[in-house]
Amino acid sequence: MVWIWADADAHELAETVPLPISPLLQQFLKDYPDSGYMRDLPYGMELLGENLADLSHLPFSHHSVAGFDRNDAKPLNLKLWSEEERTKAAKKEVKAVQEASKGSLSQPIVVPRFQTNVLNAAETDPSMIARSKFKRATPNNNTMATTAFYDPCHIRYRRLFGASNSDKTNGANIEMFLCPIGPGKSRVMLFNSFERFLQHNLEAAVQEKKSLFGRWKQRFIHSRIRNYFLGASARGHRDLNGIFDGDAVFLNQQGLQMATEGLKPSGYSTPSTADVAVRSFRRWLDAASAATDRTAIIPTHAAKMAVKSVAGPLITDPTRADRTTMLDRYNQHTKNCKVCSEALAGLQRRQKVLARLSSFLLGVSGSAVTLAVFSAVSSLAGNLAKRFSSILAIASILASWLVRRHAGTLCQKIQEFHYVGYDHSTKDY
Repeated sequence: MVWIWADADAHELAETVPLPISPLLQQFLKDYPDSGYMRDLPYGMELLGENLADLSHLPFSHHSVAGFDRNDAKPLNLKLWSEEERTKAAKKEVKAVQEASKGSLSQPIVVPRFQTNVLNAAETDPSMIARSKFKRATPNNNTMATTAFYDPCHIRYRRLFGASNSDKTNGANIEMFLCPIGPGKSRVMLFNSFERFLQHNLEAAVQEKKSLFGRWKQRFIHSRIRNYFLGASARGHRDLNGIFDGDAVFLNQQGLQMATEGLKPSGYSTPSTADVAVRSFRRWLDAASAATDRTAIIPTHAAKMAVKSVAGPLITDPTRADRTTMLDRYNQHTKNCKVCSEALAGLQRRQKVLARLSSFLLGVSGSAVTLAVFSAVSSLAGNLAKRFSSILAIASILASWLVRRHAGTLCQKIQEFHYVGYDHSTKDY
């Protein structure tokens, strides 16, 4: 990511403003510099921010993806933290990572603009409920789920998964950075940061195993899980694509209505505590835009329009996009992602090999069947020749069928890098 300070006359001030990057992510990027995920989206940054701040939508928009299920949805009771509570949480996170890195990581304390806490998170937070299907999240005093916004462009999910009080490796962040890239278009950059996957914590877990096999097994399991969650595997990116597919059509059409029919945020947000983060984000967005107009803090026309475009009707292009454009994984992600581009190229090479192998086996099958028929009707062929030709014919036909079946599976995997027609009405499994 490249950070830009828009006012060239205030570069000294820029040096004093810390970037909204968590200490956990700072440590993660030292251990795993290639981790991360990005995608271009067919809706504006203001809708992206609202959507990420809204936890209630997760089991509905993402039903059957990553463990979410609309039948698990429960009322969310959120508490908006005070500045004192936000500061305390920020100091605690910085202290924990500094202790883990033995002082090697120096990180300023950055307090979010607002932060909400899910009350009774182990029982009501959608991510906790989804996670419990893979590994039970035991409710206790350590179970916590917060959502924080750091102006101007960062939303962070912080989760403590209910481990014992002595366990300091049970926390995780999902850190998302938002960027407007044009009218009705935005980009999200996402990092999964798990305390347990920091190198020193992994090594400590390995050393707890007494046997050599146990240590090898622990390292193997950690490497597979780590690559999946940290964005270092195409499978992990595929699941994240599925998550953002679930929002694309809804938010694109919502933006269209806001641009053409005068739909306002007050028309769809609710006064319930579940929407407190959404309302807080909108208030900041409107205030930032108004302050820019009033004080001309950012003097350049281009920078001023960039701020204004995320708060008003300029953000949404009233052009009605089709589903293939809104859910275009290749142009929105794959072609710009090293992990997925390499995985796609590997699958395409295998596809070419299978095509050649399929043609070869088809010829062998034809020859084998001809030989089997000839052996069956010829009085010159012995029993051994008849048996051999029959076995060869059956084996070649079976091999050809298996290759063609594998080729079909390969086509489906390749398609996942290009386009998947996500349809909420069919997500009933």
